[in-house]
Amino acid sequence: MNYLFLYLPHTICFTEHHLDIKEIDKTVLANYRIGAEFCRNILKNGGVCIFTHKSIQSTNVHLNEFCKEKDLAIRAVKLHLLSYEICIITIYRCPSWKLSILHK
Repeated sequence: MNYLFLYLPHTICFTEHHLDIKEIDKTVLANYRIGAEFCRNILKNGGVCIFTHKSIQSTNVHLNEFCKEKDLAIRAVKLHLLSYEICIITIYRCPSWKLSILHK
């Protein structure tokens, strides 16, 4: 098991997780914590989330202004590693997405 632990992923990203905020807060993945999540409030299903390994320090990157329930779900975390930082982004674009939502 110690051999496998060295090769566990640093992050796990889900799109279309179909959970609401209460359900995602109760979701447990061994050795991981929720780094960022987007859950639909009005419509059913959808959503994106990023789990980060507990051994890695991470920060949620706030991208709420770009999310729109029926069009685009986006979340990001910044991983703080020894001498550098990495940003992980998870995006789900609905098939009916309207590009105009990015042009305000």
